[in-house]
Amino acid sequence: MLPDLSSTVGAVWLAGRRRRFNRGELDEEVCARGSFAGPDAAILVGGLLVTFWTCTSRERKRYKLLLAFLVVWAGHVLADELTHAEDGRPVLWPLSERRLCSPISYWDRSHHARSFAVVEHGVLLLIVARAILRQVREPRPFRRR
Repeated sequence: MLPDLSSTVGAVWLAGRRRRFNRGELDEEVCARGSFAGPDAAILVGGLLVTFWTCTSRERKRYKLLLAFLVVWAGHVLADELTHAEDGRPVLWPLSERRLCSPISYWDRSHHARSFAVVEHGVLLLIVARAILRQVREPRPFRRR
């Protein structure tokens, strides 16, 4: 959620100003400003991942949590590019201003948003159910530090 933190904060801010708002108002008041108006961070994330892969295995182990964060962030950027039909951001900026146009949108109903939401939430439910079942079957012993 961290890459989308600015939109979450913007939605909370807009909700504080208005009791109800629609997608168009959210786009106009929040998403058309600030970090949304500019490019995506794919080049930054990709560069940092390449830098990590050139490090020794010992150095990678030391920064394992940061590496995991970058891999998940890269996955988030990829998922964003695959689910923005007409509102994609320039993924290779500053090298290119080109935007990917996906046939699927996570929010636009004319680009299969409902089907996408059903699949997305279904997968999330399966992941949570698996994690719960795994914890129930193999509980970890409590460790004191």
